[in-house]
Amino acid sequence: MSRCITLSLLVFLLAGCVKSVPTNYYLLQDDINATQTFNTSRSLAIDKIEIAGFLDKSGVVYQTGPNQVNVAVRHLWAEPLSSQLRRSLSDQLSENLIDIAVYQNKNDAPDTIMLLNVSIDGFHGRYDGIAKVSGTWWLTDQKAKVVTRRAFDQSVPLQSDGYPELVRALSLGLEETVAMIAEAVQTH
Repeated sequence: MSRCITLSLLVFLLAGCVKSVPTNYYLLQDDINATQTFNTSRSLAIDKIEIAGFLDKSGVVYQTGPNQVNVAVRHLWAEPLSSQLRRSLSDQLSENLIDIAVYQNKNDAPDTIMLLNVSIDGFHGRYDGIAKVSGTWWLTDQKAKVVTRRAFDQSVPLQSDGYPELVRALSLGLEETVAMIAEAVQTH
């Protein structure tokens, strides 16, 4: 019995000596003050955002080799990635499309709209120092007919090591993608 108590006390004391590693939480970069007036007959709403299963995690994903990924345990998204992507897409498109009303959800938008759908298959860091933002986006009209569909593949070099830099580079890759989407929306 005394041996069990001594062992328990030793484990307790050793546990107190171990330093706790802090958990870091990240949001996509948001330098946009999206205020938009809706004096337009054209509108765009974000419909579906699909994220590849290996990315749809609470931890930031880093590819450690050609066929291996690591989901961070101490470097987490502050909210679900799909929510951040939806808000960031909406805010950035509002900034880029000053003559088109942009809505985060199709349920908030009027009937005469274009719908944006996005499928993300890359939103992670890579072992070669690149932040990868890739996938496909497509616009549909109010009758669900696909108007345009395009793939995107942004590779943003990391300027330094670390997860804060990775999240910054992912945000830049998303900005580049939004610019491409905005240009296509303007022509329809």
